[in-house]
Amino acid sequence: MPGLEGLEFVIASAEDILLAKLGWYRRWGETSERQWHDILGILRVQRNRLDNRYLTEWAANLGG
Repeated sequence: MPGLEGLEFVIASAEDILLAKLGWYRRWGETSERQWHDILGILRVQRNRLDNRYLTEWAANLGG
């Protein structure tokens, strides 16, 4: 695309988004239907591609 040369973009992995949404869900008393729906959607679409070791390690580091 013209005009985007030299720009850098940060792209979050599905695992990082899942961990963030789980954190938000927990912080809001596990009542956010939006976060829960998003979590289930990520699991449904990405389930065979998720790095479970990464998720387990970071869930423990984040207090999950």
